[in-house]
Formats: sequence, structure tokens, C-alpha cells
Amino acid sequence: MQLFILWKDLFVLLIFCLFVHTKCFEKVSVNVVAASRCPDTTSWEDEVGYNLLYYLHEIVDLRIDYLASYEKNDNNYKFTCMHGENECIGNRYQLCAQKYFQEDWLYLKFIGCMNENRYSIPNNVEDCANNLLMDWDTLESCYQTESALLFADSIDSVNTDYDSSWVPTIFINHDLYCEWHKANCPNDWTGFREKICFEYQGTLPYNCNQFSEFRSRAL
Repeated sequence: MQLFILWKDLFVLLIFCLFVHTKCFEKVSVNVVAASRCPDTTSWEDEVGYNLLYYLHEIVDLRIDYLASYEKNDNNYKFTCMHGENECIGNRYQLCAQKYFQEDWLYLKFIGCMNENRYSIPNNVEDCANNLLMDWDTLESCYQTESALLFADSIDSVNTDYDSSWVPTIFINHDLYCEWHKANCPNDWTGFREKICFEYQGTLPYNCNQFSEFRSRAL
């Protein structure tokens, strides 16, 4: 009887995997080392990052971390960023958005709104949140109470996991893929799409099917 139940459970799982094929395989991780007021970062986020989530959100797990440094004295942090103090503030708000506004990649829309005038970061933070109907109290509370630790952890991750000195630097499945606007990097999002479609181990979604080399793996 127990053996029958086991086979029954396995059969149900198999049917589920066939029906919802993308849920049975790990998403392709895309980790980006960024800086909120860097022009190269904002161009990557707007030209590549948003398209990746819009077209390939079923198979992409996007994470943005920030290149900076800090000193800690007791529980007080002093951050230093490439483009000054305002960038540090912008980075911290963006990390809070990543933590609390993942649904429908709202955090990336928020970052895109900030990017429309990167020189206004962080003064445009509240307007962008309100325009996107984000809960401002949640975002501001995170900034005041959580963002210093989130930022420190993000910096530590860059230093220990990615060891990057260029922004943005893109890692796919934790391996260095390229440095944006350098010779080894695709100049638009389609090159990234091809790489991600190749890396994904499950049945490919519709927006991967146009690549002829993937057609044998597509539905």
C-alpha cells in the first residue's frame, strides 16, 4: 500500500512538471554589480534588465548588488560610494525596493523611474514610489531601520562572491559573463537573452524559441 502511494505521488509530481514545466527547474541567476548613479548601470538596467524580466521572468532570478565600501563602528555604518553620498542613499532605497516589492518586478520599474533622471537620485525616490503606487511607509521604514545592514551585506557579497571593480558587471549562474560597455559584452539585451536561454535546463519559454539552436528544446 505504501509503495502504491509513493508511485502515485511521483506520478502527480511528473504530471505537474509537464504541465508547469518552468517550475521544476531552477531559474537562471543573473547577478549585477551596480551603482545607482552610474550612467553605465542605468543604461544596463533600462536596456537589458527590464527586458529580461519582462520577457523571461519565468526563468530569470535577477539580483542587483552595489559596489561601495563601508566602515563600521559599533552599529553605525559609514558608506563611501563611487558617485558620492547621494548614490549611497539611492543604493539603499533600491535594496529596500528589491526586498519588499518583488511582485511583478515592481522594484525594477522603481529603479527605472529613478534612472529617468539619475542626477536627481535620491530626491526622486518618493515621487517614483508614489507614481508606481508603492507603499511609501514600507519603503521609508526599510530605509530608516534596515537599509544600512542591507547595504553592508550587499557590499560584502560583491567583495566576497564577485570581486568586481567595474559597474555594471554581470554574472550568470554565478560565473562572470561580461562587463557592460566593454568588448566582451553584448551591446543589447538579445545577447543576454541567448545566453540565459542556453543556460536554462527546462523546457524553454516562448521568448527563447526564436533561436534556431534552441528549437529542439522548445515546445
